[in-house]
Amino acid sequence: MTDARQYGELATQLLMESRRSTQTDTLLKYNDSLVRSIIREQRDMEKAIDALAIEGASPPPGMLIIQTAINRNKRCLLAYHSHRVDRLRDMYWAVGGALPHILSNQDIRSKLSPHEVDYLRQYNASVMEFRSEFSHELDITAGITNPPKDLHVMVRVIRDCGVIQTELGSIDFQKGQRFMVRRADIEHLIVQGYLEESVEVKQRLSRIDASKLDLPPYHAVRTVMHSGRVRVLYTNTYRRLPARSVAFYRPTAPSARAGPAASRCYQQHANPTIDLRAHPAALSSQTLSDLGLRSQLPPDSLPDPNQDTPPEVPDQEWEIRTGRAIYIIRETLPEFFNTGLVTSINKMTGAPRTPSTVSTFTPAAATNFLEHFVLKDDEEPLYSPNVRLAYTPPVALPPPFPKTLHVEGIQLYLASSNIIRHTMNALYSDLAVQISKLVVNTPTSSSPPSDSSKKRRISREKNFVIRQHVTGIARVSGKQGEWEIESTYTFSPATGLMHQHIVNSIHPAPHQAVYDSLRSGFGKMLGLGWGTGTGTGAANGATCKGKPPQAKET
Repeated sequence: MTDARQYGELATQLLMESRRSTQTDTLLKYNDSLVRSIIREQRDMEKAIDALAIEGASPPPGMLIIQTAINRNKRCLLAYHSHRVDRLRDMYWAVGGALPHILSNQDIRSKLSPHEVDYLRQYNASVMEFRSEFSHELDITAGITNPPKDLHVMVRVIRDCGVIQTELGSIDFQKGQRFMVRRADIEHLIVQGYLEESVEVKQRLSRIDASKLDLPPYHAVRTVMHSGRVRVLYTNTYRRLPARSVAFYRPTAPSARAGPAASRCYQQHANPTIDLRAHPAALSSQTLSDLGLRSQLPPDSLPDPNQDTPPEVPDQEWEIRTGRAIYIIRETLPEFFNTGLVTSINKMTGAPRTPSTVSTFTPAAATNFLEHFVLKDDEEPLYSPNVRLAYTPPVALPPPFPKTLHVEGIQLYLASSNIIRHTMNALYSDLAVQISKLVVNTPTSSSPPSDSSKKRRISREKNFVIRQHVTGIARVSGKQGEWEIESTYTFSPATGLMHQHIVNSIHPAPHQAVYDSLRSGFGKMLGLGWGTGTGTGAANGATCKGKPPQAKET
């Protein structure tokens, strides 16, 4: 050996790579050079043992040390390769046993050694051979942690997958389309990331009162579905008529291959013509073809009255979102003046992320600023798109300022935080934020309501109060400034995102020059030309979303 190092040092480096792979939940590139170096070290130590061996004499202490190092290197090599084999098996089952999906990914393929590629192919061959023995009775690639509740599922195409053979025939899955298909036919595409299950349509269908639509009895439909001949009866019950009678739907006859059970059910319930004008949710959801598939809403469909209402997330997901938001605020708020406001996290790692907002407040930046706030695919938001920020000064401000300053929307919310951060950094140095109080408020269960929906909504009324102590040194006078700010963050009962931020108090209260600076900053960012001079009341009121001074406060 040309350099001096301890026995087992290379093997320790190999184990550290496995540890990093476990902590980051990623598969690192196979370290072929380090593995070969350890093997060469093994051979050198075996030659050293042969040179120290003396027949008929007890082994010297140096031989015991070398043999211990050899055993340690072997264990480290086995642990490293065993860890990689476990990662490969997890990747294989994560994509539903689709080996071509793994090997076609150049990023993953570049991290594998030739021996690992051969292992995956042999492992896949063993799985296929094992499945062939009882493929008609059991699918070992199906997940058992979340068993399916429905035979059919509404999916949205994320990536083009081409023509797929399903129970209903050949379907060309193109990006952006939606289809109602049998879950067993496309389960592997959902696992591989080509399709995603659409929850919006399922919730929309659940809001329809079937008793008012004069639909066939549910037990009859259930019997037909269990007979194995008709898989989708409710979704293929209504067909669109011409535009002159768009508000009416009528049952359509089942296909010839549907079987006698479907024909009898159709003959019993084919007479009445159903008027769906009183059910806009049903009208907007029954845009299905003869195959029972749905691609998109027709142009003459009635608008969904609940389009702006976000779908409710499950209780467990709601608790995870609220708890995670409180944790992110507590951990990142002390670094607000350095990194900015954290508005999202990484879905895979949970690391906080700050938005790439406009930092130069010029009229030329107004166009980009007013664009819709778009998150990346790997980001999950912490704030609602309609988040509201409000603050009522202890002393009423002179016109054109309203009594309560408030902005709505994630764009204006981010702009407010950006202006405050840049203004404070321009006036003060060594800015620091220290959290002195954080209280989470949840509803008490003293008098639970009888209605289950009201009980669920009340249990989701959560907010937290945070008190922060801000300090900084004025750049001009050199004096230290201190502020105590107390705010209340309220979570949305439906999505678990922060949708309201109320500043309860600021001590000492900001001077009017601060509000003039904010007004000027908003004017430059929006490109409205508001300067430090007096402007029109309508323009300033629009920025703060307040009423003009001549309007009566409500």
